[in-house]
Amino acid sequence: MKELYQLIYILRTVMKYNEEDWVYICNKIGQKESEMLKVVLGTSQLDDQKIASLINVDSDSSKYRRYKRELKRSLYNQLLFFPLGDAGQTSFQKNYYSSNQQAALLGVLKGLTYNSLSKSIADNLIIKARKYFFNEIRLETCRYLIKYYTVIDIDIKKATEYYIESQKCLVLIARENEINWKLNLLTAARVKAKNNAKTLHQMGLEYIKETECLLPEMVESFKYHGDFYRMAYLTYEIIGDYKMALSYAQSGYE
Repeated sequence: MKELYQLIYILRTVMKYNEEDWVYICNKIGQKESEMLKVVLGTSQLDDQKIASLINVDSDSSKYRRYKRELKRSLYNQLLFFPLGDAGQTSFQKNYYSSNQQAALLGVLKGLTYNSLSKSIADNLIIKARKYFFNEIRLETCRYLIKYYTVIDIDIKKATEYYIESQKCLVLIARENEINWKLNLLTAARVKAKNNAKTLHQMGLEYIKETECLLPEMVESFKYHGDFYRMAYLTYEIIGDYKMALSYAQSGYE
């Protein structure tokens, strides 16, 4: 039940759901799912057995598992309507959320074969993905546009351009994965070897040396640069060299 309580917490605190919103959801889902939602809304961290008893269902039954699965699916769907205009969000954050929403919608429309709507979303999405270097979204959008221009509205020149762009995205994503892997390894090593600062620092320096030569022009990715500067900050924070750590933090901010 932990997932359900977490979903409700997000909807309440981030998306500011009120009583009217919950009533609307209850009216859109099944009777038992609605009963389950009302129980969870009015309680704190009950287990499956207790919740099942309150809605008169056996907690070990397939019916109970189905009710819980359907309720979680309904609540997850609400996250697609994240309020992008909230104060405190940067332009990058707003575009990140809106791009992911559009990418999800593109996936749905592709499955339904609504090609005109899919193409319209893809045309807008590729522009935003390029601007903010959302390379995974950019790759999937390119793949859709390649198919569109080789199957639906044949234009080999455009399809080739999107194919070349998709290959570039693959390289960028590989770079993002590489730096993220190194950051995670350094973070994990720090947790496991708290008293071995010199070894950890040397490990970080080697990672910095391997990747610093690619900065900044060679990797068009905010994700890559963000992970690099976090890794560099951690490398010097480990040994207490806060001057260098803050220097890297400032460079990343700029």
